[in-house]
Amino acid sequence: MVLLLVLSACSVSHPNQNPSLFQQLGSMAGLRTIVDELAWQLATDEMIASSLLRNSDFMKLKQSLLFFLCAKTQGPCLYVGERPIVPFAGSPSGGAKRMLDLIYSSAQARGVSERLTQRFVHAVEDDIREMIGLPRTVPERSQKE
Repeated sequence: MVLLLVLSACSVSHPNQNPSLFQQLGSMAGLRTIVDELAWQLATDEMIASSLLRNSDFMKLKQSLLFFLCAKTQGPCLYVGERPIVPFAGSPSGGAKRMLDLIYSSAQARGVSERLTQRFVHAVEDDIREMIGLPRTVPERSQKE
């Protein structure tokens, strides 16, 4: 009878069993490594680098990206400032796609799984599009699994 109670207690589902995207990315330390990689990629990207390097407040942009992404992934950050603005050369749609590509490759470079990387990019996609000056996407988009 005791064994039955133990087994039934193990099968009870708790609401906190499903970790947030923030937790799955490694909490603040994991997100910081992704943002470090993203900052490096932004600083070396041909579409962005010249405009970004003229910006004297690169560290503020990096900190802003960290807190913005923390909030967008259900982390403990409360992001109340303006969205971080990343200067892009060329069309806004090309800039949004490039930024999403850089977020994707930054997560992949830091060892985040393919599936989790796709969830991460999807979680920030609409906000990235708005940062670049584009409308939000259609509610559901197909994802490759």
